[in-house]
Amino acid sequence: MLEPISASIEIASATVPDTATWTRGNYTISFTSPTAYTVTNAGGATVATGAYTAGTPITFNGIDVTLTGAPAAGDSFDIDDNANGTGDNSNALQLANILNTNVLNGGAESLSDAVNSYVGTVGLQTSQAQNGTTAQQSVMNSAQNAQQSVQGVNLDQEAANLVQYQQAYQAAAQVIQTSDTLFQSLITAINYQS
Repeated sequence: MLEPISASIEIASATVPDTATWTRGNYTISFTSPTAYTVTNAGGATVATGAYTAGTPITFNGIDVTLTGAPAAGDSFDIDDNANGTGDNSNALQLANILNTNVLNGGAESLSDAVNSYVGTVGLQTSQAQNGTTAQQSVMNSAQNAQQSVQGVNLDQEAANLVQYQQAYQAAAQVIQTSDTLFQSLITAINYQS
C-alpha cells in the first residue's frame, strides 16, 4: 500500500517487474533534496540511495516506483507490503488497459485499434455485398421482364381463348348428338318398314 506524505508529488505506479528479485517488506522513500532520495526498510536501515530524475522509476529490492510532480526536500512515501493483496486493483487496471496497449503489428497497434479496424472492414464489405445484391436483383428483374415481354403469355387472352374453345367443343358435341339422334331415327324407320 502506498501512502504519500507530501502533496507536491504523487506515485504514478508501483510495480514488481521480477518477483525473483523482490524482497517483501515495508519501506519509506524520503527525499533529502529535490534530486536525491533514500529508501529505508521498516527497521530504519538504508536499502537504497540515488539521484532522482523526473519520469525515471526509483528501483530497489525488485520494486519500481514511478512518481509524478516535483519532489521537495523532506517529502516521503511509505510503501507497505500488502501480503494478502487486498484492496489492490493495480492488476485489474493493467488488465483493463491492455485494450489500449500497442502489442500488435510490432507494437504499432493496440487490440482496440485492431478490433475497430476489423469491424470497419467487415462493415464495408457487408455494405458492398448488399449493394451488389440490390444491383443484381434489379438486373434479374429487368431480364425477366424483357423475356416475358418477348415470349410472355397474356393470361387474360389465354382464358378468353379457353372459353371460346370450350364453347366450340360443346357446339360440336351438340351437332354429333343431333346427328346420332337422326341416324338412330332413320335406322328405326327403315327397320320398322321392313
